[in-house]
Amino acid sequence: MGFFSTIKNTITKSTTPAKVSTKVTIPTVKGVASAITKGAVTAAKNFSKSYQKSSAAKKPNTNNKKPAASSGGSSGGGGGSEGTSESNLIQWHDVRFYANASEIRGFDGLTISGSVETEDKENGGTKYVAKKNSKGYEVSLTAFFDKRLGVDNVKKTAMALVTYGANGQTGYMYARGEKLISSILMLTSAKLSKVIMTPNGTWISCEVQITLKTCSKLDGTTGGNNNNSGSGYKYSARIYYQLGSGASCYSVMGYSNVSYQDAYNKAKAKVPSTASWIGTNPKSAPTPTQPTLSDAALEAARKRVQQSTQQTNNAKNQSTGTGITNRNNQVQQKKLDRVK
Repeated sequence: MGFFSTIKNTITKSTTPAKVSTKVTIPTVKGVASAITKGAVTAAKNFSKSYQKSSAAKKPNTNNKKPAASSGGSSGGGGGSEGTSESNLIQWHDVRFYANASEIRGFDGLTISGSVETEDKENGGTKYVAKKNSKGYEVSLTAFFDKRLGVDNVKKTAMALVTYGANGQTGYMYARGEKLISSILMLTSAKLSKVIMTPNGTWISCEVQITLKTCSKLDGTTGGNNNNSGSGYKYSARIYYQLGSGASCYSVMGYSNVSYQDAYNKAKAKVPSTASWIGTNPKSAPTPTQPTLSDAALEAARKRVQQSTQQTNNAKNQSTGTGITNRNNQVQQKKLDRVK
């Protein structure tokens, strides 16, 4: 993305290891991008001022300056369901990349490829290749997260992506709310690099290079006995789970050449131990429940409403009565004045 790339390069060039700059230079752009850059500049200035202030408080007797800092986590990482929105430029699973006036979660080097496995054949003295298996799609990009661009917790956001890579998280990829690739993609690699942090350990910026590969049929379906699933395994199993009562569902995949049960067990091993529900059908997941009040609590609430209503009525009656009394007193006083 040219816009994201320009911002990243500008931030990087303006960063030095010797000091924290109070200014962030971002190229002049128009329209929506103009609002985005203004928000980014504001976030950068506020962070720089607060950082310098806290640094001065910690070391009032030294002239040494802190090193400067250069996402995404959920967007590059972080919880949430796989719901989509047109505000997300790119989204995979719950990892979202977007830009608005208060935060930019950017990426660069988006590459999408599709390939097949071939075999050589010969016919009438002519040698040619024929399709053997579909290898599906492969997507790669580099996410960059910067605290000065509004990313609140750079380390948590970036490490969420790395964790997804270690667990083989799966999901669909969308662009502006529309499915970009029909098949399910697994995060097979996540490499975090170029970390810049303050002396107290706060992460200012970093990059995460990710690679995603097809792990289902090309149409996005999975089969229990599918030899051409794109993942290279004979059996696959998907498990859904929830974290908390009535929360959104997450999903993980398991693969095996032994049996479906083995694939299921491998998928189940990826489910967090804190999961409140697991299953193979997301429609069976518990729905959010509304909290209920006890009879005693309801009676206490009813009494409070009655008391409040009575106090309001008393105040109105008192105000009305006082007004009438005052008016009568005024009339009587005028009569006395006339007699005199």
